[in-house]
Amino acid sequence: MNNYELTILIKPDLGEKEVAKEAKNLADLLEKAGAKIIKKLEPAKKALAYEIKKLREAYYFYLELELKPEAVLAIDQKLKLQENTIRYLLVRK
Repeated sequence: MNNYELTILIKPDLGEKEVAKEAKNLADLLEKAGAKIIKKLEPAKKALAYEIKKLREAYYFYLELELKPEAVLAIDQKLKLQENTIRYLLVRK
């Protein structure tokens, strides 16, 4: 198992309940892939350094994971299909 960092940007126009739902969906997705969450920061709305898809701010999700390398591709494919995700980055530490 390797250590990874996952950062996800979520659309800023979501309400608190929808953001909590996105966080739960993300946790479920990672659990199904066999990931162990080491560190998790609460989602925070922050300004973007530059405009992405005509948006100037987004909710940031940051997690540190312990994950098998073969599960990375499955997580990557599922994150691409999330409709509220603006961008994401999954990197090995």
